[in-house]
Amino acid sequence: MILSSPLALVSKLLVETPEKVIPTPDKLARRLVAAGAEGLLLLVVFHPMARIDEVLRLKWEDVHFGQKALRLRTRKRGSGSWEYGWLPMNEDLEKVLWGSWQNRRNAEWVLLIL
Repeated sequence: MILSSPLALVSKLLVETPEKVIPTPDKLARRLVAAGAEGLLLLVVFHPMARIDEVLRLKWEDVHFGQKALRLRTRKRGSGSWEYGWLPMNEDLEKVLWGSWQNRRNAEWVLLIL
């Protein structure tokens, strides 16, 4: 029988947790300019504060310009089944999505990440 843990003699490694950095509006604006075409993805994540996977599943049928709303799908609830929720679009997001709608390359998906 082992009376004590053999790991008790091993010293623990130091773990450095990186500091969480929240960009200021100025830094975010500079990143959006630098992002170019991928800036749409950043805006659609930023404005409704959505998860990246929710945004990547966004279809044009989930964008309602008349009601200024986005419908996001998630499985992050207790049951694990798909659930939908409508979120309001602010003016900036509406303008960007409307421009993207008019110049869309795909009839189904809002964001085409290749």
